Amino acid sequence: MKELFNYILSNYLTEKKNSSRGNELAKYIRQRPYYILNQEAYIDKKTYLIDSSPGKGNWAEIPWIAVFDRDITTTATYGY
Repeated sequence: MKELFNYILSNYLTEKKNSSRGNELAKYIRQRPYYILNQEAYIDKKTYLIDSSPGKGNWAEIPWIAVFDRDITTTATYGY
C-alpha cells in the first residue's frame, strides 16, 4: 500500500494536466487498489466492495480509495 500511495501522490498533480481518458495513472488508480486489497489484505468480497477512482469522466480534485461495507452502502455518496 505504501508504494501505491507514494506513486499516486508523486504523479497525480502532473497527470491531472492531461486527459484522464486512456491515462495510465487513471487506470492504475482504478485497478491497483482493488488488486492489492483483494490479494494482499484478503478483503472478503461478499461483505465488502472495493472501489477507487481518479474521477468519473474528469480528474477528481482528490483521488479516492474506498472499502464499502455492503450492508451499509456501495457508494461514496451515501452511508458513513
